[in-house]
Amino acid sequence: MKKKVFGRKFSRDYGSRKALFRALTRSFVLNGSIITTKAKAKAISASVEKLVTAIKKGSLAHIRRVNAKLANDRKVLTKLIREVAPAFSGIKGGYTKLISLPARRGDNAEMTKIVWTKEIGNLSLTVANQGKRKVSGSKTDQDNIQKNRKLTKGTKKQEGKK
Repeated sequence: MKKKVFGRKFSRDYGSRKALFRALTRSFVLNGSIITTKAKAKAISASVEKLVTAIKKGSLAHIRRVNAKLANDRKVLTKLIREVAPAFSGIKGGYTKLISLPARRGDNAEMTKIVWTKEIGNLSLTVANQGKRKVSGSKTDQDNIQKNRKLTKGTKKQEGKK
């Protein structure tokens, strides 16, 4: 019987599971969105919402509790305090949303993208323009990557002839 069983195990022991949730939460707060399995996204969604609610309360005790949950990570804590909490100041919940993606090819796992429901500071701009950033002149990152691939292909062929 499974009475009063709570949470998800993910075939991990307590410490590994806690580290997994902490790492996923940290990545989500810093990047603004992450792509992961549906089960993991559902598991961290609730914890992220609790962290945002605690930060919105603003008391020293709540901030210390969130800091402890994030393993004393200053980057994540400052991002939550300065960018995330002000964006959701008028909302009582529903800070994250899950967007379904196609299943992963290797094991057919249901994939999901977890994102904030509102735009957070400049996060949405950096994530949207990540691959189209100008590097030098009118070239983009994608152009530079393709040139580097062509150059490395040519050197490998020359090494094989020697």
